[in-house]
Amino acid sequence: MTEAMMAFLPWAFARFGLTELTADHFNDNPSSGRVLRKLGFVKTGSALRGSAARTAKAPTSSYQLRRADLVAPASRA
Repeated sequence: MTEAMMAFLPWAFARFGLTELTADHFNDNPSSGRVLRKLGFVKTGSALRGSAARTAKAPTSSYQLRRADLVAPASRA
């Protein structure tokens, strides 16, 4: 998944003229946070959020990746 996203992100920024992307993950799924950080996303905050699968709100972490901060795949090792 990470390798596919490394190829997708530069394309998405260019194709859609994006300046930034945001993402969140539930804190009880730390693997998603590791993937986001590996892709160059930076943590920007946290909040309580719900989802269709949860009966109560749960802690989440929010991340941002700015186009200007997009790192070439070779330098993400």
